[in-house]
Amino acid sequence: MRSFAEVFEDWSRKRQVKKTNRLKTEVLLTFLNSADQEQKATLLAMATVFRSRVIDRSEQLSGTLYNPMQSADKKRRLIFELLQAVQNKMQDEMKTVKSQLKKLQLTPDSQPQEHWELSILGMDLWLITLGATIDNNQLANLKHIWQQLDSAADGLPETIKRLRLLEEAGHDPSHTMFGDIDDQTWLEKSHYRPAWF
Repeated sequence: MRSFAEVFEDWSRKRQVKKTNRLKTEVLLTFLNSADQEQKATLLAMATVFRSRVIDRSEQLSGTLYNPMQSADKKRRLIFELLQAVQNKMQDEMKTVKSQLKKLQLTPDSQPQEHWELSILGMDLWLITLGATIDNNQLANLKHIWQQLDSAADGLPETIKRLRLLEEAGHDPSHTMFGDIDDQTWLEKSHYRPAWF
């Protein structure tokens, strides 16, 4: 039998995941309501990069994300927390970079800055997709988000070309900015839509 402390900790963590998911959902909805089609397509492309570089490289992560209802609620929450920790680490690293640039009296280019912000929202897309399995009250919002992004899917080929130009402008001939994904695979993977809701 579980102790009161274990039950309370489990309840508390679930409550925190729901709160975080709700806030991330609100932020993404707000962004999408004012975003143009190019920004939506960029978010979708960056979400694909995160999925390809992080989620698809782990059987546990991909299995839970693609078939969430086959995983226990607690496992989904743990994976949500893990993905959030990855995102937090990346945000901390970006804060350090911004701080260093400020000390050098340099400001980041607006295009890479926007790319970074859309990368974070792309990660949020997977967090809230998983989060909606923990908090069913967010399912309608999640469907709306995916519909908004789907409306921009026709712009993905041009978006991927533009992102490759950004990669080249950053003097990254090895194409490591977006991982080892080729353009055709990137486009195909960007057309993935969760089938479970």
